[in-house]
Amino acid sequence: LWPLVRYGPLTPAEAGPHAPASLDHPLGTDAQGRDLAARLIYGARTALGLSLGAVLLGILFGGAVGGLAGIYRGFWNDRLVRLVETVDTFPAIIVVALVRAIERQPSALSLVIAVAAVRWAEVARLIRAEVLHADSEDYVTAARALGARPTRIFWRHILPNAVGPVLVSSVFGVA
Repeated sequence: LWPLVRYGPLTPAEAGPHAPASLDHPLGTDAQGRDLAARLIYGARTALGLSLGAVLLGILFGGAVGGLAGIYRGFWNDRLVRLVETVDTFPAIIVVALVRAIERQPSALSLVIAVAAVRWAEVARLIRAEVLHADSEDYVTAARALGARPTRIFWRHILPNAVGPVLVSSVFGVA
């Protein structure tokens, strides 16, 4: 079984610098003779890992905040909704650029945290909307009538129905 690209991202190829696209080098080579397809694949691996980490962190925090805002209505619901709306107004690229500019030594972890600090608000809005929608469904009313606690209703009945929209949103968030 052959790998996608036979050359490493730092290994100079025999074709030399600025070689055109061929079967050995699908995207050609750069000025140092390195395979561009290999460099693209290795770079995408890092970028996808960082974006998956940021999205997962945003899903965890946004799911918790959105679930709390949907289950417990009243004073805390209003406060959480205002917090979500406030965070959602900031463009992610501006927040990430500010965090990277403020840091003395930027790291991958700070990049992931900066992206997750903005992306969780969208997940929180989705979870809250799904919780409010599912709360009026007959199966939740039946579970409540049978004496199920609110936390059981959330984990057993409401959260599984909220996973679909969150997964769709997270796929777009990875990009």
